[in-house]
Amino acid sequence: MTRKLIAEIGSCNGDLALAIDTAEAALEAGAWQVKGQMFRADRLVTKTAKTYGHQSIAEADTQWEAFAKALTYDQWHTVSTACDGKFFASVFDLEACKTYPADYEWVKIASADITYKALVIAAAQTGKRMIVSTGGATLGEIQRMRSWIPGTPVTLMACTLSYPTEPRDANVNRVTTLKSLNVDVGYSDHTRGTAAAHLAFDLGASMVEKHFTIRPGTGGDHDFAIGTEQAREIVEREDAASDAIGVVFGGSPIVGPRAAELPALRGARRSLHAKTDIPSGAKLRSSMVTVLRPADGIEPWRLTDTLGRHTNRRITAGSPITTDCFYG
Repeated sequence: MTRKLIAEIGSCNGDLALAIDTAEAALEAGAWQVKGQMFRADRLVTKTAKTYGHQSIAEADTQWEAFAKALTYDQWHTVSTACDGKFFASVFDLEACKTYPADYEWVKIASADITYKALVIAAAQTGKRMIVSTGGATLGEIQRMRSWIPGTPVTLMACTLSYPTEPRDANVNRVTTLKSLNVDVGYSDHTRGTAAAHLAFDLGASMVEKHFTIRPGTGGDHDFAIGTEQAREIVEREDAASDAIGVVFGGSPIVGPRAAELPALRGARRSLHAKTDIPSGAKLRSSMVTVLRPADGIEPWRLTDTLGRHTNRRITAGSPITTDCFYG
């Protein structure tokens, strides 16, 4: 079996030259595909949303600061050209879906956006092959997401929404559980090292995603990403993972949020927020609403049910829209 390794190179702090160098190093090491992240901070997070990684990695205090430096969508296409087509991206806003390049074969939805119905549908409408991570999601949430895009083939990625993921929280055995849904299944690996990746392939994962860097130890994802030699080792290794690795990294096959994922569930999932100041007594319209991190308000998939309701108080721009903001 060909080991399909996806090298997640993140935002590269908005540095195009670094992104190209990182992508080329990943492909030279044997990566099947390089993946970037198409986002803009103002379409992703509020200015006060806290980061949610472990203390073992260095990161900014707010997600806004962490994501302020990002490649433009045109710059990502330059990276794709350098990858000779072996490139795709995670999309984090509707504009990214509208402008998604025709020559990308795949498109990905991150774990935290499995409740963002409009984004999932927009990604499916690109016509690309979809990958959806499931970190922190219940089986019910996964099935609900699939119901929004009937007929669209999806690769589900078993995943733990924790950065970095400790071996005891990897729960790679969820690969087997997701395969019982009769879908293609991969594993998005946030652990340090390569052990979990090997076990995922042994359990039948069709692809494994790992954060990849050429600047280890420079903060954020770079603090737990693999480098060139580890990428090559994942791709080239043929012998099965040891029983010890299975015991440590296998964990539970149960799909659902774990204690280690709770900080990220609030910090990385989104909710409805006020796009503008909304006066008391106003009838909520779509132009008043934006979908941002963190998950302090109504879940994005409930947007349609929320529109048309009348507010019982003033909601300031950037504030979460909660169920108690309305009459009735």
